[in-house]
Amino acid sequence: MKVKDICSCETLTVSAQDTIKEAACKMAKHNIGALPVVDYSQRVIGMITDRDITIRITAEGKDASRYSVGDIMTHDISCVCMDADIESATKIMGKAKVRRLPVVDDGRIVGFISLGDITRTGKFDMEAGHALCEISSNHNCCKKH
Repeated sequence: MKVKDICSCETLTVSAQDTIKEAACKMAKHNIGALPVVDYSQRVIGMITDRDITIRITAEGKDASRYSVGDIMTHDISCVCMDADIESATKIMGKAKVRRLPVVDDGRIVGFISLGDITRTGKFDMEAGHALCEISSNHNCCKKH
C-alpha cells in the first residue's frame, strides 16, 4: 500500500509570513494540531504545531498577533513522497519522532499522513506500534520484533 492510498489530500497550510494568531485560529477552526508551512510555490519549508505555539508564545507571555509563523516554526522537517510505501512512512515518522508527515510530489505539498491514518487501515499495526515506540522514547529502547 502506498502513502497516496491513505493520505489526506485536503491539506491546510500557512506561510512563514502569517501571524501566529492566524495559524492558531486556522488550527482551532479545523480542529487540527499542525500546519505545514509553505513558500509561494507550495514547497514545504517548515511545520508549526499547537505545541510550538503553547511553548514558544503563550508560555512566554508573547502576543500571538505580533509574531510570525516563521519566528517559531520548525525548519528541518521530514516529508514523505506520495509514491512511498507505508512501511517507509512509519520509519520516517519513528526516526523523526513525529506523528504526522507532509506528503509531497516534486517537493510540493499534496497531502498529509498521520500515524492515525496508518493505524486505521488495520494492516500496519506492527509498523505503527514500532514508530510510536520510537516517537515516545527518549532513548533507543525499542527493538523491532
